Amino acid sequence: MDATMNELDHGGLKRGARMTSFNPNVPATGRSMDGRLRRALVVTLLGSVLALAIASGANAGTYTIENCPSAPGGNGDPGPWTVFGAPQNTRGSCSGGPGNWIGPEGGSMSPGGLDGVQVAVPAGSGITIREAKVWWFVPHQSSGADTFAIASANAGIVGESGTPLDRSITPNDFVLPSTTTELTLADYCSNDDAGNGCVFGIGENPNLELLGSQLTLADSNLPSGSVTGGALASTRTLSGIQSLAYNVQDTDSGVRLVQLLIDGHPAATNDYGTKCPYTDFQACPASESDSISWNTASVADGQHNVEATVQNAAQNTSIVYDSTITTENAPANTSAPTILAPSQVFVEAALSTHPGAWSAPTGAGSIAYGYRWEDCDGQGNNCTAIAGAESASYTPAPSDVGRTLRLLVNASDNDGQASASSAPSSVVLASQGSLGALAGPGTGGTLNTSSTAGAGAPNGTAASESAQLRLGVQPTITRTFAHRSFRLTGRLLDAQGDPIGGAALEITQQIVGSSQTRVIAHARTRPDGTFAVSVPAGPSRLIQVAYRALASDVSYAAQAKIEESVGAGVQLGVSPRSTSSTGTIMLTGRVQGPIPQQGTIIELLVHYRGRWEPFRTPRTDSHGRFEVAYQFEGGVGRFPFRAEVPAGQASFPFAGGYSQVVDVSTG
Repeated sequence: MDATMNELDHGGLKRGARMTSFNPNVPATGRSMDGRLRRALVVTLLGSVLALAIASGANAGTYTIENCPSAPGGNGDPGPWTVFGAPQNTRGSCSGGPGNWIGPEGGSMSPGGLDGVQVAVPAGSGITIREAKVWWFVPHQSSGADTFAIASANAGIVGESGTPLDRSITPNDFVLPSTTTELTLADYCSNDDAGNGCVFGIGENPNLELLGSQLTLADSNLPSGSVTGGALASTRTLSGIQSLAYNVQDTDSGVRLVQLLIDGHPAATNDYGTKCPYTDFQACPASESDSISWNTASVADGQHNVEATVQNAAQNTSIVYDSTITTENAPANTSAPTILAPSQVFVEAALSTHPGAWSAPTGAGSIAYGYRWEDCDGQGNNCTAIAGAESASYTPAPSDVGRTLRLLVNASDNDGQASASSAPSSVVLASQGSLGALAGPGTGGTLNTSSTAGAGAPNGTAASESAQLRLGVQPTITRTFAHRSFRLTGRLLDAQGDPIGGAALEITQQIVGSSQTRVIAHARTRPDGTFAVSVPAGPSRLIQVAYRALASDVSYAAQAKIEESVGAGVQLGVSPRSTSSTGTIMLTGRVQGPIPQQGTIIELLVHYRGRWEPFRTPRTDSHGRFEVAYQFEGGVGRFPFRAEVPAGQASFPFAGGYSQVVDVSTG
């Protein structure tokens, strides 16, 4: 409470003065009080305010509205303020810029009279006024009885001062009882001067000026709404971008935002802040009919919980929809994989492949390929997997003679995976000599039947067994989970440093902890020997760019390696974000990437006394999800939380990683 407004003995009524209590809507007769009673009332109100400061206000959210030029967000809107009393004139607008005001005007006032400005919440609403900062000025009379500036809440005095009162620069700050629905600022003409009134000068002069206000309001009612349509409200399997239509309402503080949550995490938000002037009790629109969209490819394929929430201007939140959807955004095969082989297949003659053509929805991430070679009968049927044959290339073994080969490609993105198989190869032969002299691919002549080494077309102009690869990235790189795909550049040169153009290059990866190497991309050099290729997202791994001098070479003529360390991706959500000093919160989240069957270990940390302290070490399920309850033990303030994935976990090929920080307030 401001000191100036509490000076009841020195700045208040004269001894024996009588005044009117402050409800301008009630007749003055029979409701006067002397200074001692008024002082007792003010002391009682102050005690109530202090008690309210201790009591919890968790049942109602708060928001702030501002009016007239002197408020921090100065504007020309008087909002819910009205002028009362019987002045000669009323200034009802504060639209004239800095220094402008609203209030009563008049040359004189009767003994015991009062006029001023008042704000009252709408009848039947759940709104109360918790705090008021007011920039105001009350002049002193030029002759006659004394005048006083008085503030009241629901007809109870909360502040009084003799005039002139000048709070045009530094406002009065009134912390009000939690039940306050009406605030009055008045200019009171004392009735203790032998019946003399108060004269303010000739003509119409200001009796009271409200230059600005900032009201902190509490809204105890929740917003409401319903879902009216959209694919996210259906039961069918969904892919790509889908939407949810809704109709939401809040007739007290107004609709501030609508949020879509997937598995408890915010996925999309419709923010109506630009429609919220915050100048009246209904700070935002009373209702909104709209839709909200979300890309289903941003989560793994399967079942997911969908929630739609509406929040009003006071940050009270209601769930208006809660259901389950199924997503499917795995890659789709548009052209079958192929085995790149000559017309006949021979033992010890390496075969290469092309994974075929695949498409994935926007947002599902890059497509990664896995390979599995299969032995089939002579007609391409009854196929069985070949042990250890899980790379893009395969060299037929003697055990394959008389059978055909087939390639199975598994294509995966961030959401799921799908498979497609190639057509079977021709029957595997023991050697090229078994068919006589056959023309090799691209040679234009007869192959040497004694050996297949070196057979095949030159790979690029000036193909060289002594080629060298120079990369445009460092041999060791570190990347975050969100930015783990990258662009790889380099140049292919021969032994003399001349470019090799038109050469096909293979980009392979070996995931940390695995002994298997597979092709993840291809590139072709330009005439100047340069190349660029997009490396799909992956875990920590060894990446290799490799060149074969001849298309049929089993071994590489040149290789360049990159060690990539990728930080683990982890998401964290906390609910609620505000609670009591002994309240309980739920921490939920998900670790991204391929999760081992036994899950991964998570460390949950809270920032306390200047450092991050671990308080739980849960293990996720096989989908990477975790959920932990935490109860505060009397701490008051703001507490940041985050989740950490420790590095070096078995079967989890990622370095350590942290989630975003989530703040929780207690009080």
